[in-house]
Amino acid sequence: MGLVFQLHQIRRERKCPDIIEAIASFGAPFKILPVVVIFRFILNNESFEGLITRFGLPQEDSRELTKSGLYTATLPLMLYIISLGVVNVHCYLLIMALNIISKVAAVLFGWIPSLLFTFCEKIKVILLILAILTSCILCGSLGIIISYICFVLQLARLCHLARVLKHRNDTTKFNLGVTILLIYLWVVALSFPASISWAKNMRYTFILPDDSNKLMSVLSVLSISCLVVLDNPISARESYLYVAPAVYVVNVLLLLYGMVSLYRIVYAVTSVLLGLAVTRMVYYFKHGQHIDIGQDKSD
Repeated sequence: MGLVFQLHQIRRERKCPDIIEAIASFGAPFKILPVVVIFRFILNNESFEGLITRFGLPQEDSRELTKSGLYTATLPLMLYIISLGVVNVHCYLLIMALNIISKVAAVLFGWIPSLLFTFCEKIKVILLILAILTSCILCGSLGIIISYICFVLQLARLCHLARVLKHRNDTTKFNLGVTILLIYLWVVALSFPASISWAKNMRYTFILPDDSNKLMSVLSVLSISCLVVLDNPISARESYLYVAPAVYVVNVLLLLYGMVSLYRIVYAVTSVLLGLAVTRMVYYFKHGQHIDIGQDKSD
């Protein structure tokens, strides 16, 4: 829900609040739970059960929880409130960690000429290509971990730039990047067991056989790589008029289908990342990397 608010703010005001502020502004339960209740009522209606069975659609999670005796009417609200608290704490810790990393890196590597950072940008692209190839050939989750590390390093650099230069565009990049990093962490966590299996099988083969999560891993790595390289979220802000409602729909679907089957979270997160990446790629191929001149002048 915080991402929905951030996308709307970027489109309207060309700036992005941090995720904690976004959750406080748009994360109230009444902004999504009534919609979930309506859809749950529709899906549990007898007239729709036949259609769901006929088209092979999954049953809504409350049915399975009811059979197990775990579902109550207040369960979605309790889970939502708990998740809000956990996310707020996680956001605070992540932002604090990125600030510490950026300050330490500034002290250790502040003497390096700026020309060398151009070379580091090329290394970043090489690492992202390596992540894509690794996820395609060896193990999907291994590519996810490599791309995640690249993303963390980029955010640490953006954190330093936003703190030192106080440029609104850098702050926008950092704030939206933190949100994307948080949701990408779900993909990292849920795909991590596959990397453990890959490590155990290294004595026999370097390729993980029967990697059921490979497609989602490749799409996630491709999306993150695109978002890291095309890192200006303001460029495709007009498309957020459609992307933000789509993210809201994904949130609703997660509350309906993501309480029991956690693997569906990977599909949801990947779809969001892919949507953001595609909008930036489309804008880039049409106009080139966007520089918001009007914003630069206003700053």
